[in-house]
Amino acid sequence: GGLWCLPEVASTLDAETFCTQHGLTLLADQAAADFEHVFTHFRLTITPHALQVARGTALAAEPDWDWFTREQALAAGIPQPLRKLLSNPQASLF
Repeated sequence: GGLWCLPEVASTLDAETFCTQHGLTLLADQAAADFEHVFTHFRLTITPHALQVARGTALAAEPDWDWFTREQALAAGIPQPLRKLLSNPQASLF
């Protein structure tokens, strides 16, 4: 509640379909290694993808979206799994 996050999709939705649905043109899609985040009562497995996109009309179509650099995202209120992903020096994709 009230935190910024990256777009999340079901594993059955591919990146190109997601981009098309949101007015983005997909230029590149590179998957990173899965990682786990453990909550009190369950484990979340995340499969991050670094997408290079052309914005197109995405910001007009999605009023709650904004674009952040990695540094801006880390300075914002973001969920712990996202902070873990963006803070990882091995995550050169992001």
